[in-house]
Amino acid sequence: MAGMLDNANGDMPMPEEEMPMAEEPGQAQAPEQEMDYDSQLQDMEARVPDDMREAWDRIMVAGMKFMFDPQTNRMVNEYLEGPGDMAEKLGNAAAGLMITLDRESRSSLPKELMIPAGIALLILAVKYMKRAGIATVGAADYGKAIEIFMYKILEAYGVKQDQFDGYINQMAAQYEGA
Repeated sequence: MAGMLDNANGDMPMPEEEMPMAEEPGQAQAPEQEMDYDSQLQDMEARVPDDMREAWDRIMVAGMKFMFDPQTNRMVNEYLEGPGDMAEKLGNAAAGLMITLDRESRSSLPKELMIPAGIALLILAVKYMKRAGIATVGAADYGKAIEIFMYKILEAYGVKQDQFDGYINQMAAQYEGA
């Protein structure tokens, strides 16, 4: 399926220190920076283990078919062009798409690929929006969309936000002491 991702590759997001995160209320906003989505996709696909490559390809093809098929593309465009916070729309849509794909596969999608594949599809949606003239998504909205997506996916599979945040805080504390 090389080429199906616009000559991009994908598995895990960039290292945490480079990943744009949603801003805290009251925090000064930096000017929106242009994101290098192609490099992110290439890095993600390069990290997909060989034994999961076929599943990755199936997820990506199914997700792109939904987003770009003439029968569903109009619905996607109307949603993205409609009212509401762009980051919330992107995060919720990516989570909804991945949950739908998993449900339609009778829960056969490897859970290890749910978040990275969803992020890759979110990136493809952002690239599409820019090319179609719908919107340009900056770093802050991109980071917020990923955060919303991850929390929605985790919640859909039984992990509450405070549980995940507690785990992250525990791991951060462990590494600070190292």
